[in-house]
Amino acid sequence: MQFWREQWKLGLAVGFCVLASYALVLWAMQLGSIAEAAALREISVILVVLFGMRYLKEPFGRPRLLACGLVLIGMLVMKF
Repeated sequence: MQFWREQWKLGLAVGFCVLASYALVLWAMQLGSIAEAAALREISVILVVLFGMRYLKEPFGRPRLLACGLVLIGMLVMKF
């Protein structure tokens, strides 16, 4: 509980960012192609993996490579 008492501002900021990003995705889906907006939304999976590798020093093994590849293929399928 002490962590949450000390880090409540960070939690509030993250919650606001999640809400704002979801609102932007919904707005993008109203303005343009749903497939393109969904593809852009799914790139967050790849960005999180890269963030984890770079800043958290997480390993990048075959399962993550496969998952990123599948996300990329899915994005391309939705685009074309």
